Amino acid sequence: MVGKFAAYGLLAGLSVLSACSELVGDEPLEVTRIEGGSLSTTLLPIEGRLRAAHILLGPSEQVSVALISPEPEATDDPVVGKVQVVALDPPYAHVEVPERAVAFPASPAHGFCTAQLPSSSGFDLPRYSLHRPGLPEDGPYTALAQPSGKVKLLCGERTLVAFGSSRDNIGIDLVRRQPDGTISHRILPWPLDADPAWDQGPYAYDDSERVLFIMGGDITTRAYYIDTDETVNLGVVYWGATTKSGQLFVDPDGLPLLYDIPSRKSRYLGVRLSADGAVVGTDPDAQAILTCDWDGLRRVPIFAGAGPVAVIDPEPCRPSDWSAAPQKSVLYYVGNQLRQADTSGKSPPVILTNFLGQQLYALCDDGALAYSLDPPERYGRGVGDGYLAGRKFMDRGRDVRFSPDCQHVYFKENAATLRRLGQLRSFHRAATDQTTAFTRLADNVGFYNVLDDGRLLLNDNLATVGDHNRISLIDPDKRTTQTLLSGQVALLSLLQVSRTVPTFPADRILLEVDNAEITGPRRMMLIQVPPKAP
Repeated sequence: MVGKFAAYGLLAGLSVLSACSELVGDEPLEVTRIEGGSLSTTLLPIEGRLRAAHILLGPSEQVSVALISPEPEATDDPVVGKVQVVALDPPYAHVEVPERAVAFPASPAHGFCTAQLPSSSGFDLPRYSLHRPGLPEDGPYTALAQPSGKVKLLCGERTLVAFGSSRDNIGIDLVRRQPDGTISHRILPWPLDADPAWDQGPYAYDDSERVLFIMGGDITTRAYYIDTDETVNLGVVYWGATTKSGQLFVDPDGLPLLYDIPSRKSRYLGVRLSADGAVVGTDPDAQAILTCDWDGLRRVPIFAGAGPVAVIDPEPCRPSDWSAAPQKSVLYYVGNQLRQADTSGKSPPVILTNFLGQQLYALCDDGALAYSLDPPERYGRGVGDGYLAGRKFMDRGRDVRFSPDCQHVYFKENAATLRRLGQLRSFHRAATDQTTAFTRLADNVGFYNVLDDGRLLLNDNLATVGDHNRISLIDPDKRTTQTLLSGQVALLSLLQVSRTVPTFPADRILLEVDNAEITGPRRMMLIQVPPKAP
């Protein structure tokens, strides 16, 4: 269905064009615009930015999106606002939770937590609730202990821990949904002399949410088993990460260790980190961590019996400023050299550059790195020239992204401008002839992104504001493009929900849109893109 969104000044219409090549001045683009088919669009009844959105799973794994308004700042603690939840399936059920303190687990989550804060008079207590999309609220439950200072919330999938921001807390409120749906609410003692200003007190759950980790004023960490009330003293350790096999910590001597939840025992991993050392990555299957220190880059197995520690690069190294999720490769410095190594340890490291001021644009799954020799001070962060394995592909552009198969890199050339518009181009890594490695895809492009099927969704034809502005879908394999929506619409971001929830249809894309002047509230639009041609 194609509609007109009058309140927004958006004209959502399909362009039915005969097949032809497009011109950029006297320069033809190397794609053919084809006729479009029907397009399903839904303007959702919520406002906000996708960067602040939370994906929720309800009954039968139905997917919803939640936004907090006003949009919180990164430093807000607690986050206070109104929560809007809308289902991404018809009839797009919409629920609002009035202004409260709010906390979310990592997306996708089966719920979130709120606290109704006491009045300014201070004579009442906070009231805590657990929420699940499509189901009634569990709560509110009146606090069993008055938080000292501002309330702090630690929200899990089915557990809420609440306490105050001061060391003068009396206790910790714990609200928990049991597997049978019943709710337990009890109070835990506040650890002696623990000061939340120093990150003491409750600070994390394990992956299965069986254990709450609590640091006391003596800086020792205790594992509290929520359903059995058992407590295990882990000693003085520093938080590392949650893994499928246990909790990763580092002790004061720099020794990484893994705390196994079922056995209630800690196991050292067989390496030591100096004060300058760091864990720089995790392999894709979370089988090992990679450490970087004076003794080189090492692959350290997490599981017992998974083999010895392997030295990937024996030269002293230090971490780069690149951070990413579990990955196939890691980046690190040896002297002035930026190097890259396979997290499997099966391939020798590769020297990428000898320059410390470069910017890192994108790292693909096969280890391909797009980087710049222009420092961020020259044109701005994320803007500059672009290189792949020493081959230059970009002069002064931005928004570098890889294709899903890592064989192409996309970028906006000549985009170092205030409006950030540029010509969208593709660079083929395997091409031996530099003159034929490039494909010109679209002109005056604002936002764009790469879908999982390899097609590109973009906002183009934006040199001036008008009804000629459009949202297009490019198939770089077929070298075709088609108009999905036309009119004065600004595409600001997109979320392919299937990346977060694999069961969600990959052709349904959540867009963040605004009017062409980008002066109004951000709105959420759900579209269903046409199928990819065989």
